[in-house]
Amino acid sequence: MRNPCLRMNRKKFLANAQALGQAFAQQGKKVHFVTKCVCAYEPLVKLLAENGFTRLADARLENFEVLKKYAEDSLLLRLPMLSEVDRVVSLCDISLNSEAQTIAALSNAALAQGKVHKVILMLELGDRREGASLEEAEDIVKGMQKHKGVKLVGLGANFNCYGGVIPDEGKMQMLGDFAQSLEDRYGLELEYVSGGNSGSLYLLNQGKLPEQVNHLRIGEALLLGRETSYGQDLPGMYQDVFSLRAEVIEAKTKHSLPDGKIGLNALGQPVSFEDRGYLQRVILAIGAQDVEPSALQPLEEGIEFLGNSSDHTIYNVSDYRGELRVGDTLEFALDYACLLRLSTSPYVVKEMY
Repeated sequence: MRNPCLRMNRKKFLANAQALGQAFAQQGKKVHFVTKCVCAYEPLVKLLAENGFTRLADARLENFEVLKKYAEDSLLLRLPMLSEVDRVVSLCDISLNSEAQTIAALSNAALAQGKVHKVILMLELGDRREGASLEEAEDIVKGMQKHKGVKLVGLGANFNCYGGVIPDEGKMQMLGDFAQSLEDRYGLELEYVSGGNSGSLYLLNQGKLPEQVNHLRIGEALLLGRETSYGQDLPGMYQDVFSLRAEVIEAKTKHSLPDGKIGLNALGQPVSFEDRGYLQRVILAIGAQDVEPSALQPLEEGIEFLGNSSDHTIYNVSDYRGELRVGDTLEFALDYACLLRLSTSPYVVKEMY
């Protein structure tokens, strides 16, 4: 048994995927499942594909080396860099775009490879991350007609990210209406009108997505069983698909106050301490290089976070129900940011059970 270990429950993960798939199918909507938070961990990607979920999306081209083995329709979520357009065309079926210059470069790359690359044009609807204004978007659509190596297959918008803007019926209707107007004026048939991410699920579940908005890009809801506009758990879905197991490397009683002149800690931060007398403490073999330790949620009571460095995390276990010894392990629930960091760390073992 190797530690630290990111543990993944196969049955619960698949149950979440099936619950979401059924919700989308019932309303005639499409979904790309997003694998970026788990770095396209191949056993999970394979499990999705084996169960019919072959629309897959990610933000990093390295992960498409896995996705291309399983995806029927692979979608690049992060806007392509000009320096990587050749790889984008080679690895991805579709990419999100907001810059005319990048679209032209993708077209040239696609023609050189004997392909037509699909594009979803992103609109700025308030969150202030990627997206063209409606006026600029129409100019981009007009300009795309001269680029034979790309095909406009959809429009999209992003929410719940940089600005934390919640998608509402008004913004969804604006997206749907603009898509309809482009289809009517330019004779287009858009396959995807993409209304955001897990933050838009509450509208889907309430039956309030406009008919024209037929697609979402879903990651956190799949992985952690919750929507992201209000942070609510989704009924009938699992929030504990993933957990962290970490090992005790020291178990000692020490005073709560450091002894000596206090400066910055190992991460360059000022620190202060409360005199709580002597505490029973443990150190776990994990730290800031792998995760945000302060955000980990112990699955047992009586475990209090005290602090961490880059590869040590210290807990007060004075109120823990039992005795922890060197070599014992503790398990933690994860939020999205913790899962992302753990998935990315090469020092964390990944295990599906």
